[in-house]
Amino acid sequence: MSDVPWIIGAGTALLLGLSIFITLMTLTYQQRRLQHRKELDHLTMAYQREILQARLEAQEQTLLAVSQELHDNLGQQLALIRLHMSTLDMTGTQPPGQKVQFCKEVLDQAVTDLRHLSRRLNSRHVDHQSLPDLLRDLLQSIQKTGVLTATFRLQGQEQNIPAEKKLLVFRMVQEALSNSIRHAAATSIRACLAYHSDKLLLQISDDGKGIKPSELSSRVGSSEGSGLFNMHYRAKLMGARLLIRRQEPRGTLVSIELPYYTPNTTSYDHNQSSPCG
Repeated sequence: MSDVPWIIGAGTALLLGLSIFITLMTLTYQQRRLQHRKELDHLTMAYQREILQARLEAQEQTLLAVSQELHDNLGQQLALIRLHMSTLDMTGTQPPGQKVQFCKEVLDQAVTDLRHLSRRLNSRHVDHQSLPDLLRDLLQSIQKTGVLTATFRLQGQEQNIPAEKKLLVFRMVQEALSNSIRHAAATSIRACLAYHSDKLLLQISDDGKGIKPSELSSRVGSSEGSGLFNMHYRAKLMGARLLIRRQEPRGTLVSIELPYYTPNTTSYDHNQSSPCG
């Protein structure tokens, strides 16, 4: 009987200790869950902000491209029509059929180009088109300038990706092409979009002077808002892998690998020969 009080006391102490332990574990779990929720909310907000920023940048790039197209293409077409119309023989001594036909053909092309521009001015232009169509139009607009040659190649069966990720990929491509045009002194640009079973691989290459490793590291590590910094940041946000490297004997390669579902897929070896040829 003398051991009963000791057993009761030990049992009470054990229950009290267990209760304290469970309480502490519950509080710790709730704190970690709250912290995790805050981090998740922060990442969600950062992702949404980046989507909005990318959309605004895409619209700005579109407006710049449209203004240039209006000046360089439609402006010249209308000026050419006006020139031919002003040289028509209104006396009837010479048949105007050939010049009128030429003006009609140029005017038809101007109407087609204007319709194309109006579609690009749509604020949801990126949402309404597939990624291959967006890239094809982008490369064609560069080709039409006559400054350099631009080609696009598609491999595999097209797969749907979320509109937000498509927008981020599109903005990364715009930035890569802009760098090739402004900084690389390139004469040709090639873009290839390859759809694999678990991911897409997008590669943009040029024949320019090529980016130096030291220049690449300094520009990537520069302040927020720089082009290469934004490309790496956006790739990280959507779980993509981005590689930018110098090619031999000249040129730069930009490679974007985006898994369809999860970043835990087998990665493509960017050091191998390109599947885009």
